[in-house]
Amino acid sequence: MAGWNKWMGKKVFLRIKNRTHAYQGEVIEVTCELKPNIWITILDKFNKIVTFSIEEILEIKEEE
Repeated sequence: MAGWNKWMGKKVFLRIKNRTHAYQGEVIEVTCELKPNIWITILDKFNKIVTFSIEEILEIKEEE
């Protein structure tokens, strides 16, 4: 999980496996409460909270 914590507070671009569109927003939480899954929660560009399992993430990169 330590590697995923580096995204906390950063603005990111995400592409997800089963979605046709991408997400942009700020990472507001990284959690591993439901092991073995790690979850990332973002506040997207529309001010909506969206949570993804890291297993579903195809691409994540920091935006400026």
